[in-house]
Amino acid sequence: MIMKKILLSIVCLMMLGIQSVLAGTAQIVLRHQGNVKQFNPDELPSAIEAAENGDTILLSAGTFKYSASSIVTINKAITIIGVGANNSVIDNSVYIDIPNNPVLTAHLLDGVNITRELYIVKSAIGIKIRKCVIDKGISYNINSDPIYEMLIDRCDINNIGLNSVLRSLTVTNSKAQVLNAGYTPDAAVFSNCNVIIGNTATNGTANFINCYITTFYNAGNSIFTNCLASVTWKNYTSAENCYTYTPSETEVDEAEYFQQQGWLGTDGTIVGMYGGTTPFTLEPNAPKVTDYTIGVDTKTRMLNVKMTLSAN
Repeated sequence: MIMKKILLSIVCLMMLGIQSVLAGTAQIVLRHQGNVKQFNPDELPSAIEAAENGDTILLSAGTFKYSASSIVTINKAITIIGVGANNSVIDNSVYIDIPNNPVLTAHLLDGVNITRELYIVKSAIGIKIRKCVIDKGISYNINSDPIYEMLIDRCDINNIGLNSVLRSLTVTNSKAQVLNAGYTPDAAVFSNCNVIIGNTATNGTANFINCYITTFYNAGNSIFTNCLASVTWKNYTSAENCYTYTPSETEVDEAEYFQQQGWLGTDGTIVGMYGGTTPFTLEPNAPKVTDYTIGVDTKTRMLNVKMTLSAN
C-alpha cells in the first residue's frame, strides 16, 4: 500500500511537470484516497480547503500566488510537496494554524520556496519541513502553547526566531540565520549547519554541533561542539573542539577545502551543511523526469508518453 502511494505521488509529480511544460502554467493536484483533483496556480487555499487530514497536495514547477490575500493558511494535517525549492514557488506568507494540538507524522512542507514568512500560529507536535527555502524566515505566536519536536532538514531559511514557545527544534544540514533567545540551549539543536548568529539574548539560545559559523553577533549562552567559525568566538557558554577559520579568496569549494584540512565533525564528516549523512541539497526527493517524448497514435487515437527517470 505504501509503495502504491509513493508510485502514485511520483506519477502525479511527473505528470504535473509535463503538463506545466505543455500548458506553460503551474498546476496544483490534490491527492485524496487514490483520487486526484486539479486546481489553478492561484487556488492553493481552495486545494487546502478541499483536502482532508492525511491528504497530499502536489505542486508543479511554477509560481503559486493567492491573489485574494497575502496569506495561505494550512489548517489541516496535510503534506504539500513541490518539485524542488528552485522550481515550486509559493509567493505568499504561509500560516500553520492546525487546531487541536495535532501530532504530525508526515512532512508538512517538502521541496517548495516560500517567498515570505512561515508563521506558526498554534501549538503542534512534529512539524517537519524538508528541502525548502523560506525567504522571510520562521516565526511563532509567542502566546501559543509550546511547539515540540519540530524538524527542519536541508533547508535555506533567512532567519529562525527562537523563543520560549519553541521547546524542541532540530535543524540539520541547513543554512540559517538564528535570532532571538531560545528556551534552553538544548531546546534548539543545530547539526551540520551553516549558521549566522544574530543578536540573541543571554538566557540561552541553542546547541550547535558540527556547524560552520559564518557571522557571530552575540551567541548568548549557546553551546558549541566541533564547530568552525570564520569570525571571532565570543559570548558563549562553552566551546569544545572549536576553531577559527580565515577564508581565502582563492578557495572555491569550501566543503572540499574543509575536508582537505581535516576539519571533521564527530560523525566523521565535514562541518557545515554539506556534512553529515544527509548533505544539503534542494533537489526533489522523488525521481525526476530527465527526458520524455510525447506522440499520438492516429490509428488507436491514444497518447503515447515515454519518460526517463533519474535515480532517487
